[in-house]
Amino acid sequence: MQSQESKNILEGFFIGRALAETVNERLGAALGDALAEFGKWDAETRQAIREFQEEVMERAQREMLAAAGASDASSSAAGGGSGGGSSVGLGGAAAAPDLPALVDELRAEVAATRAVVQQLKLKQQQQGQPPLKR
Repeated sequence: MQSQESKNILEGFFIGRALAETVNERLGAALGDALAEFGKWDAETRQAIREFQEEVMERAQREMLAAAGASDASSSAAGGGSGGGSSVGLGGAAAAPDLPALVDELRAEVAATRAVVQQLKLKQQQQGQPPLKR
């Protein structure tokens, strides 16, 4: 009888060990897949942010050049001016009316960016990923 009991204990030990190894392998694979997906998402997010920053900088440079061109044209039309040494957006009469429109446009872009960030956070929460840290 004791032989049957020790056989059952030994069988239980091997079943438990096989169960633990199988669960460990599957959890490891699932964690690896999740980390790979997070890495992919992180890279895509960083790329999107980089592209957004480049777009903002390009737009700002275009608007600065346009404002500089407008202030140069208004100063040369008035008969005064120092040639090419005008400062962009500082006290120019032509740049002042565009300032409220520029501020409104920047506010709209910030609002759109916040909406995108909120959507990303919501999607991240739905996927069970930890929140981004600042």
